[in-house]
Amino acid sequence: MAAHSRADFKVLNRMSDQTNCTDALTATLVNAYAEPTIKPTAKRFGQARDYFVVASVLTVNNLVYNTLFIILGAMATQRGYDEKQIGFLGSAFLLGQLISNLSGALWVNKVDWRVAVGGSGIACALFMAGAAFVSYTTLIGFYLLAGSMTGIALSCAFCHMSGMQNPVRAYSISLIMQCLVAGGVILLLQSYILPKFGFIGLSYTIAATFALAIFTAPCLPKGFAGQASNNQLRNADAILKSAPKGTGQGVPLLSKDAILPMLGLVAIAVYFLGQTSIWAFIERIGNTKGFDASSIGTMSAAVLILCSLGAWAASITGQRLGHIKPLFIGTIGFLVAIVILYYSDSRLGYFLSFLLYASAWNYVLPYQLLMVSQGEKNSVYASIIPAFQSVGASAGPAVVGLLVVGGNSYAPAYLLAISTAIFSLVIFLVVHLKSKKQLFSSD
Repeated sequence: MAAHSRADFKVLNRMSDQTNCTDALTATLVNAYAEPTIKPTAKRFGQARDYFVVASVLTVNNLVYNTLFIILGAMATQRGYDEKQIGFLGSAFLLGQLISNLSGALWVNKVDWRVAVGGSGIACALFMAGAAFVSYTTLIGFYLLAGSMTGIALSCAFCHMSGMQNPVRAYSISLIMQCLVAGGVILLLQSYILPKFGFIGLSYTIAATFALAIFTAPCLPKGFAGQASNNQLRNADAILKSAPKGTGQGVPLLSKDAILPMLGLVAIAVYFLGQTSIWAFIERIGNTKGFDASSIGTMSAAVLILCSLGAWAASITGQRLGHIKPLFIGTIGFLVAIVILYYSDSRLGYFLSFLLYASAWNYVLPYQLLMVSQGEKNSVYASIIPAFQSVGASAGPAVVGLLVVGGNSYAPAYLLAISTAIFSLVIFLVVHLKSKKQLFSSD
């Protein structure tokens, strides 16, 4: 029998239980442990398979974002696009994700997730391959459509992940896999594909990676609609029966109780606005410091592989430090990285600041997920996190492209990243304090 910590049950209860009462949690745990038909080995295998499938879908559909600075840098060097043009291309892709993610609440529980993820993977592969042969205007359209396809897959994956027994662990594992795969792809692109095949080879390589999502799609469940297991139904029934009379059956998306989770989602959007303003141009920043493309590619690949330590640290830390302390730690690391990146022109300074920046980013993401869930006790908000990530991410490259075009100084990007990181932390702090106040008042 697998051991569960008190904190793990607390998190799970907050994400799935509308009433969040002790009696309901007790009934759920009794029901869960009263499952003699599920063997522990088979249960662990099923969880491991779910983790791998979700991690694969998230890894492939976030690959363009995770390698965005290499893709935009290749467009600048091989096609002659300036910062404004590559900024709009990056924003077009992320805007496509935003459209799909924002509309996800209307369709995500009405479609077969296997068909949605597999079909979007095929479409995205075609758009990315076709992008190698079109003009700039058509390229924007292709990236917009490709982004919308990845947004469909991300909505399904996040919705599935939010209903898992340990969504934080699932998210941390996916971040580790994303870092390792993106690092390997960047190393391949910079050392072999781009020098020999140029932007065409890059487009084909990115398109080919979507085979992983296509092959793993059949392993996903059909979706939430009509797919709850008997154990889940019994747990839900136990929760409702043991809940105090008069408690609501759900939390409307725009109800009073939605204020805190919506604030958390806004904080995520603000954070990603500043984070993407650096991420999309990190290769160009290295170029302005006098580093060649080969060394930037090597350092980028190493950073993406090593920064998975941030996600690993989050999975190890778990709930020991609560929710807000890890966000403080990650934000401080992020700010220190930006300062070093601004003042240091050495290769070592660039590498260390890049590594700290990416590691801090990966460390805080699971806790941002928890802060949103903590605010409202309904996983519907966790499932629309990608939409609010896309809100900020889609604006970052375009804003910096407009501010930097015609000059070699990325100071506006640094200032934007610093200010948004601090503002995001302040919003999360408000969510944390208000949530604790509500918890104490309910007791």
